Amino acid sequence: MMKRIILVIIGSFVSCSAWAQAATELPATATPDTVLAGINNGSMYLVSPDHQYQFFPHGRLQTDALFLQRGSEAAPFDTLTSRRARLEMAGRVGSWVGFHIAGDFSSAANGLPATDNYVLLDPWRNALMFQLGQFDAPFSLENRMADKYFDFMERSATVRAFGVPTNKEVGAMVSGLLLGDRLYYSLGAFNGDGRNVNNVDNHFDLIGRAFVAPWAEEEDSPLHAVSLGASLWTGVRGDDIAKSQLFVAQTTQMGFGFFGNKWSETPAGKTKQNMELRQQGSLTQWALELNAPIHHLYGLRAEYIHKSQNLAEIDVTAAAKAGQALLQGSSAYVQVWYWLVGDDTIVPFDTAQRLPKWRPRPSVSTATGPRTGLMIALRYEHLDETLSNDGLTVNPGLGRTRMDSGELGINYWYSKTFRATINALVHHFAGDSAAVQSAIGGVNGGSAWEQELGLRLAIAL
Repeated sequence: MMKRIILVIIGSFVSCSAWAQAATELPATATPDTVLAGINNGSMYLVSPDHQYQFFPHGRLQTDALFLQRGSEAAPFDTLTSRRARLEMAGRVGSWVGFHIAGDFSSAANGLPATDNYVLLDPWRNALMFQLGQFDAPFSLENRMADKYFDFMERSATVRAFGVPTNKEVGAMVSGLLLGDRLYYSLGAFNGDGRNVNNVDNHFDLIGRAFVAPWAEEEDSPLHAVSLGASLWTGVRGDDIAKSQLFVAQTTQMGFGFFGNKWSETPAGKTKQNMELRQQGSLTQWALELNAPIHHLYGLRAEYIHKSQNLAEIDVTAAAKAGQALLQGSSAYVQVWYWLVGDDTIVPFDTAQRLPKWRPRPSVSTATGPRTGLMIALRYEHLDETLSNDGLTVNPGLGRTRMDSGELGINYWYSKTFRATINALVHHFAGDSAAVQSAIGGVNGGSAWEQELGLRLAIAL
């Protein structure tokens, strides 16, 4: 089934490529008053005189100060860190070929140099785009948002810890905007093993997302940017223990762990075993999303994700499968925001990931200087998951894990280039799993509450 999907994607690409020769080309020459290199709205550009080659150097730097309520010495330390430090280059060749190349040099957070690296073909002017490479998995609204323009310092735990812990996947995808941008669709075949990882088995994951924006073409409508969407992710992980991927441990935004992927146990009459929870078997999850900005000043955003994933409990010492487990649960968040100064037009927002575009600008700028904005956001989220197994191991994650979180975010923007952010979070943990009870009683000194404070200075070019 998955191979057929891949063939359909490739077939669509070939047919589009043949048609692309008839597509309208970019203007052949630049006018005398056109600037072919410079900065426009905080973004750099370099364009050839015939407009056929367009380059957009980008970058982002996010420096953080993180402070946590430390109930014991086992809790994460307060720290200063460079969260992201990326150099990027986007561009297009002719009217329908685009690309994106990026690497992250922040050793503290990612440890993975390659981030978004893909080729994007758009011969039908956004109606049918073909994308191949590594990019944000098309699952959930928030996972498709650029991290340099978040309303908070990081994605919600609903998306970051539960739904798409890998964030990016390697794959091939078709997507497009139809009915005057009122309908967006995306569907792709992906390795399903995370960033910078070749396929570890002979299986591909199917991931898709779609949304409707009924008022997208009504520029003056207060509901212009309102959208409602859904996502689906299904796949199978292979049985090869040596190549199976770790289940990603779950933490709060600032690193407080509450659901791990490694433990030790000593069965009766046996030596100590070092255990790992790995991905093996089927994965099925789906999501719903609502994004409702109003008048560019305030709005509501909400997402819900339901997940069912089979896992393997691996005895690392013996390199053998010791048991199997099943993770089931759901997570959701709801968010509201308000712009005290300025409005949301200062920050780009496009989860469709279209071909980059340059528009000619006159050599004399009439701009009055960088725009400023001050936005306040509130978010509540709830995570509820249960891990069961075949009774062959003593996994500390067994049972129910719950987390309720409240978050306050304050963002000051000086153009879209500079942002200062303050995030304050409060988490409440509950459940009967040994892991969450250990987080409460051992790491957090007996308190079910955890408080976090984050400060960020960021540059986004």
